[in-house]
Amino acid sequence: MPCYVDTSGDNAWELRLLTLTVCGVFAQLESKGELTAVLSAIDWPSREPRQRLSYRQFAEEWWEDHKKADRDRKKYKAEQERKRLLLQEIAAKLTPEERALAGL
Repeated sequence: MPCYVDTSGDNAWELRLLTLTVCGVFAQLESKGELTAVLSAIDWPSREPRQRLSYRQFAEEWWEDHKKADRDRKKYKAEQERKRLLLQEIAAKLTPEERALAGL
């Protein structure tokens, strides 16, 4: 039987924890080639007529979107770090007066 989800109240912390958990579990299962089998074994609720996707399709789409967002975030962080190091390298070549004028 599918789980019950209480959607009342302020559950931002719980949502973050569940997202982190599902991400970690999905990543481990996918790395071992077991994600599809596990998703197939879940007793998903029936799709309601107004739903665009089944629950399983939603989970698979969420996972693909989540992985893309993770890749984009890591790429952004790497670019920010590259710029920080470049600025640090440039600042090291300046005199104290030049650094002060540049606001560094």
